[in-house]
Parts: sequence; structure tokens; C-alpha cells
Amino acid sequence: MVTGLARLKSVLDSLDDVLQLPQTQDSLQNDVVEKLLEDFLRFVDAYEVFHGVLLGLRQEVSSAQVAIRRKDNSKLGLYVKAHKKFANDVAKLVGTLTERSNEVVKPDDEIYIVVRDACRLTASISEAVFGGMSGSFGPGRRPIWAGLGLGIRKARKEEEGVGEFGKVVKGVESLLEFRKRKSNNNNNNDSNREEVKMGVLKGMQEMEECVGEMERESEKVFRSLISNRVSLLNILTHA
Repeated sequence: MVTGLARLKSVLDSLDDVLQLPQTQDSLQNDVVEKLLEDFLRFVDAYEVFHGVLLGLRQEVSSAQVAIRRKDNSKLGLYVKAHKKFANDVAKLVGTLTERSNEVVKPDDEIYIVVRDACRLTASISEAVFGGMSGSFGPGRRPIWAGLGLGIRKARKEEEGVGEFGKVVKGVESLLEFRKRKSNNNNNNDSNREEVKMGVLKGMQEMEECVGEMERESEKVFRSLISNRVSLLNILTHA
């Protein structure tokens, strides 16, 4: 996901360079520019929501780590609820870019083709990023704490981490369940609970790093999308 966002920014920066070329401004017709403005408004809205989800998620993960150390079960319960809300918000984003207006393109015009392909690539990468994030919130394909203490994978291996965010929240639920069954006379239970606690904390730390990196990259994409819209508006204004 992080790699996808970085590549998307490169695509958008290249597109912005193309949009500022004099030959591009002379070639693009008003109806095409207006359609592109609509598409980019949809992109901007989607990434504004996405960035908000990432920011909120990182803050909740940070608070949850404090709650674990302080044994504050009520705040951990709130984290589980917030996690599910973020999962729903990202799932909704996956379908926001599927509705696209009919393209108005001159197939024999190189400028039109370049702009069209860049927009298609923007939509495709965005859908993949949102879909990957949505999958990370899922329950995963293995038992949640089959390997205690492993945590989630690093951000640079995010493509291998399908369901990993979901595993963290499942770990929190397991920790809450342990605390409900707390028995002062059961040393094995105390040992297992501590092992789960350490595994959850490690997973949350890595999750916080991963989300923070995605947050930074999504902000860059958002700014590039705004820049592209400004270039399109300039074309329309000077047409």
C-alpha cells in the first residue's frame, strides 16, 4: 500500500507536468477538461476521507497502547469499536471510484491518450490501495495468536500483511477476554495473559509505524491531486 501510494504520486506529478505543457493546453477541449475536473474532485474527496481514517486510526492505536499498559479495559473496548468503524469507512471507499463518466478522447491524439491513461492508472492504483487497506482490517486466514509475539509485518512488507490489522484487534479482544477470566491463583493464566499482552503491544507498535507511513504518503498524493485540479482549472480559465 505504501509503495502504491508512492507510485501514484509519481504518476500524478508526471501528469501535472503534462497538463502544464502549452501543447496540452491547446489540445484539451473544454468538455474533456470539465470531465477531468469531476474525476479529480472524486479522487480528492476519496483521499481526504482516507487520510482522515489513517490519522484517526493512528491516534486510536497510540491511545490503545497506553490503555493496555494501564489495564484500562474500557478504553480498549472503545478501540475495538473505533477499529470496526474505520474498517467500514475504508470498505466504502473501495467503491467510490468505480463510477466513471464516459470518456471523451481523441484516439489519434497523443496528449489525450497520455492524460486518459494517467487518469485510469490513478483510479486503478487508488482502488488497489483502498482494497488492500480494507483487506488489512479483515480477520486474516490464520488463528489470531497462533504465533504469539510476532506482531504485524513492517510497512515495507505490507503486501504480505492481508488481515494483519484485523489480527491486532483480535489480539485486543483476546486480552480483554483474559482479563475477564482473571484468576490470581492461576500462574499459567497470568503467563499466557502476559504473552498475549506483549504480542499485542508489539503488533500495535508496528501497526502505528505502518499507518503513519501511509498517512504521510496519502497526504502527498492528496496534495498532488489538488495540484492537478489547479492545472486543469487554469486550462479551463485560459481556454
